[in-house]
Amino acid sequence: MKDTLMSEQLLIVGIGTELYGDDAAGLAVVRSLRSIELPPFVKIMEFSGDGASMINLWEDEVRVILIDCVSAHAFPGTVVAIDLLHGTLPPHWRPSTHSFGLAEAVELARVMGRLPSSLMLYGIQGRTHEHGHGLSPEVRVAVEKVAAMIELELLTALERS
Repeated sequence: MKDTLMSEQLLIVGIGTELYGDDAAGLAVVRSLRSIELPPFVKIMEFSGDGASMINLWEDEVRVILIDCVSAHAFPGTVVAIDLLHGTLPPHWRPSTHSFGLAEAVELARVMGRLPSSLMLYGIQGRTHEHGHGLSPEVRVAVEKVAAMIELELLTALERS
């Protein structure tokens, strides 16, 4: 029997901007994933817009994985995985530098009935969001960890099919 992951398109979105240090973590993960051979059902994109336009990204998608730098009051480089379909983001942290960001986009899409069937967030705790800085060492390690986690999930799905 074909695995569910294999039978549906998967959109992987790296969220962030290169202008503000660790905010580029999501972009770095999807760039790392582009360096491997991905199954044909996987689409990858980078996103640096606001939360309202993010809803349009997943409008026609069934399965979506989002990767973003977060401010979760954790040690830099900590990885947090949240099923956004069945849970919400903790109120004490924000995964975006935008005033209308990911948290607001998810809740608005939920109210509007515009969430995909699967919506997963891999959040990476940042250290610095200073203009002009690159990724901190802790976030560089976390980027590779998240890319490896997603790659393993895809390989496991391929093996089960």
